[in-house]
Amino acid sequence: MFETNIRNKVEAYFPYTDAAAAYAAKGLYDKAQSVLEDYRTFIGDNAIILRGLANNFLCQGRYDLALKEVDKAFLIFPDQYSNLIVKGNVQFLQGDFLEAEKDYQKLCNSIEKPAQLEGRYGLMDLCLSQGRFKQAQEEAKRGVELCLELDDKWNESNFHWSLGYIHIKIGDPTAALTELEKARSVAEKDGKIIPQIYALHLKGLALLETRSVPEAQALAAEIKTLVGNWLNPKLMRHYFYLMGMIELKEESFPAAIGYLDKAVSLLDFQRGTDEHAFFIEPLALALYKSGNLDKAREQYDKITQLTTGRLYYGDIYARSFWMLGKIAEQQGDKVRARESFRKFLDLWKDADPGRPEAEDARKRLAGLKGQE
Repeated sequence: MFETNIRNKVEAYFPYTDAAAAYAAKGLYDKAQSVLEDYRTFIGDNAIILRGLANNFLCQGRYDLALKEVDKAFLIFPDQYSNLIVKGNVQFLQGDFLEAEKDYQKLCNSIEKPAQLEGRYGLMDLCLSQGRFKQAQEEAKRGVELCLELDDKWNESNFHWSLGYIHIKIGDPTAALTELEKARSVAEKDGKIIPQIYALHLKGLALLETRSVPEAQALAAEIKTLVGNWLNPKLMRHYFYLMGMIELKEESFPAAIGYLDKAVSLLDFQRGTDEHAFFIEPLALALYKSGNLDKAREQYDKITQLTTGRLYYGDIYARSFWMLGKIAEQQGDKVRARESFRKFLDLWKDADPGRPEAEDARKRLAGLKGQE
């Protein structure tokens, strides 16, 4: 349908952005770019099209080109807060945390409440990437408060999900279960299936942290039913992920790896709002625990090469360097081990005090320095 509209040179932008998103999901970034450029050629400049081009370059890690397109969008519509979102994300992924934080803070200071929501998301994600879980938690709480003001159920559920995620990361699965029940309840009342699936998935992980395997299995079955009713087979990745983690808890490594590999296979290519780091990490961990260090290294390497697939999971991206350091150390590659630990500790130089990963990396790095 959208290709027909494009051929007929319809002036509405959405046939072009929809087609570009579909191409990007298949990894056809050149075609996505071509479609968006066609709009500019036949219709004219449009800030949404320019942001689409920026996002397309962002997915590919072509950050300089992404920034150029965002700058063009600012020239056309300088007051559109969506420009700040994309610009902040570009600077975040290219490692310019200070500039990214400034842009996210501008969003938080906007008079527009939806812009403030986006700012809270950005600051929360930035804090996660730096190991600042306590501050990420505060940003998520502020996000919930904003959602209550706006009566925005979708984002309210998402922020409760984020709080659940953070509680798991800081070792408080009981608090995570409370937040995830809220996330599920809000989504259910709003009639939204996808946020319910996400909440059940993460709730299952929290239950595994409390050793409640039968309850996690029941949630996996519930996810399978919901996905089947929703008729989107790619969402079955949430079922496979949770089943993989259940098998990993039981140290059934071949079964765990099988499930987790299926989950990863159901991901699209990176296209802007992605979960790749979230899904690849458990596969890497299962391979590591099974003793297959080469395959584990491949998966952790994939995480470090992600673009938008790590945007919401910067903590996983950072931790991947720690794990790569451990693997290199075990394989006798002291040079790579040192490089990986240093990269991790640089990313987490402002992390919350007492983070076990950072303490472990410092000890290992100190030991390796003694062997130089």
